[in-house]
Parts: sequence; C-alpha cells; structure tokens
Amino acid sequence: MHFSNNLIAFTAATLFASSMASPVDRVMVGRPSTEASSPKPLNCKDPKTGVAQKCWNELNVDQYMKKWYKLNFPKTCKKGDDFSTCFGRLAVSGNDPQNCTSLASRNCKKLDPTDHYLAPEWFYGAYNSWAIHEFFVNWANATRKTAAKNPTVISTAATPENFDSFAVAKTGGIANIDVALNGLLTAAGKSPQNLAFRHILNKVAPTSKITYKSTEDGIKTAKPTVAELVVKRLEEVLMFVETNLTGFLAMAANGTFSTSEVVTEVSLVSALVPEAGDIATVDDGAVEEVVGKM
Repeated sequence: MHFSNNLIAFTAATLFASSMASPVDRVMVGRPSTEASSPKPLNCKDPKTGVAQKCWNELNVDQYMKKWYKLNFPKTCKKGDDFSTCFGRLAVSGNDPQNCTSLASRNCKKLDPTDHYLAPEWFYGAYNSWAIHEFFVNWANATRKTAAKNPTVISTAATPENFDSFAVAKTGGIANIDVALNGLLTAAGKSPQNLAFRHILNKVAPTSKITYKSTEDGIKTAKPTVAELVVKRLEEVLMFVETNLTGFLAMAANGTFSTSEVVTEVSLVSALVPEAGDIATVDDGAVEEVVGKM
C-alpha cells in the first residue's frame, strides 16, 4: 500500500503532538463546546477561550518548538519548506499552505482559535508566525505612508549624527540602512513589539549589506529612496525570523506577539507623523504596493 508524503508528514506530526500532550489535552484541544455559549475564563490549553501573552510561557512554547524542530525538521516537511512554513501547515491540517516568510505572501493566514489544532502549543507557534508577519507588513506600509506624507521624517531618521549611540560602521559618508530603521523605531515609540523588533535588528539578525549615502543631498536623491531601502531591510529581517528558529523565538519574546493586538499601520503612521492620525488602514493590496515598488 502506498501512502502520500503529506499523509506521512501529518501522521508524524499528529503522533508528536499527541506524545507531548496529557490525556486530558488530547481530548479537549479543538473539541467543540457542548455548553451554552457564554464567555469562558482564559485557559491556555484551550485557544477557544482567548489568546494571551502569558500562555507562551505557561505552555512553554519555546521548548515545545525546539523539541519539534529537533525531531521533525525537515524530515516530516515538504521539500523546500522553511521551518515556520512546515510548522504552520501542520498546525492547521497538514496540507494547507502557510507561508509567512515574505511581505508579499498571500498564504499567511491568521489562525482561528475555534478551529481544531494538534495541541495548544502548536496553535501559539503558528499564531505567532502570522502575528510577526503582520507586524512587518504593517511596518512596511507605514514606512511608505510616512515617506509620502512627510519625507522629512525619513531623512531625519536616516541621519547618522542623530543616533551616535547606535554603533555603525561609516566610510566616506556611507551608512548602514539600520541607522534609518533604528531612527524610525525611536520615533515610533517603545511598544513591547517594537522593542522586540529592535532587539532582533541590532543583536540577532545578520548585519545588512544595504547602505546609503548619509549626506543631506545623498538622502534626498537616493535611488531607490531610503524608505524603499528600509522596506527591503524589513523583508530581510522578516525572512530571517521566519526561517531561523533562534531568530523566531527571540522575536516571539516570551509571548510579545501572543495577543489579539498587533502594532497597526495606523498607529505607526500616527506616531511617525502625528497629524496623519486619520489615515485609513490599507487593505491587503497594500502589500503589493510596498513590494512592487522596491
């Protein structure tokens, strides 16, 4: 009898999740409630009751994903799968595409807590993959909107002299794109998610090779523009986080993205350009706008 690779992979994933859950967990996770519909107290082992930051540590998702990675990646995955793509696909059904590695991805779905999942840890890992992707997409769109509304915000952020505390190699007036991105992060404020991103950018992700001429004229005449270079750097860091387990767990930052609220494009633009607080949220087409113009 011949079994497909998808069936084998999904069966292996199911057995892995079952082995790591208690008998009660295996019965309860994803089972539709037979009780009258009413709000339930938060139960981290039952995503239907809500999504909360504390659940990341309570469920020890870090260790769960590390063990899954060691035992299953890449042997239970489809050929070419990055770890987050494989983990996300298996979390849902074993077959559905779930790719969050690119700003332009159309197959990065927000998980529905009422669906069936192999284990609550699986839900939180895949949910964070989506939330982190959403965060980067919102940052990319906000960068473009800010450049269009007030280019001075971008040029100020891109001036190395304003950020002497950030160690960056400069040769002949050439600055690394992380100078500009750190400047924008400073202007956007210290939300937990922004702080997690800053940590990844400066301490974990590989150094970018994207540079620009940091003189006033160089910033104004840069082709591609500094804003477009920032978007390219966002794409780099997103891909690193979604394809590198260590980077992913550092970005997830003990549940920072295990929440129903991800930093929005509107809030970012409002922080960067305060008078633009009434900008409407850009729909999914904005992803094409950002990526297509890089």
